[in-house]
Amino acid sequence: MTEHPMPVPTISDFLPPACIAGTGEGAILGLCLYTCSFGYCPINLCTCTKTGPLIQPPAQSKSAGMAAPSQPKKFDHLCDFTCCRGYRYWPPGTCILEAEQEIMEAIATSSYNISDFAAFNLTILVTVLTGEDGCNADQKRQIRLGWVESWKIMNYIYKGGQGWH
Repeated sequence: MTEHPMPVPTISDFLPPACIAGTGEGAILGLCLYTCSFGYCPINLCTCTKTGPLIQPPAQSKSAGMAAPSQPKKFDHLCDFTCCRGYRYWPPGTCILEAEQEIMEAIATSSYNISDFAAFNLTILVTVLTGEDGCNADQKRQIRLGWVESWKIMNYIYKGGQGWH
């Protein structure tokens, strides 16, 4: 009789199958395709199309996210799940980075006019300005706060300079 090594299962027969594929409609189609493949498929937003063994999502290593101001708040968790894992392929105006929201709030509280920037893309700007590679959470927070303060100072100068014509 030949002895064979005992196989070590990678999944438990006792766990229910997880969602491993799904879809959604409109602006959240891509978000649902991504999140459902990792077992996160909210039934009020996405439709699970396939189940199986849970696939572990990428580690959370990027900025937190949320629904863009023009989108329903129910998109928040879907946006956050994708943002903090580095997924940025949503239609414009669907999700924003938390850092982007902080800067937008700083801009909104001032009278600084950004309409001159026809191709203004705050997501790209924030991603570049808060370059997170190699930074710990506290350093990332300090970078974001620094940019928010910079906007406040720039707006103060802008307001004062309007009367200097």
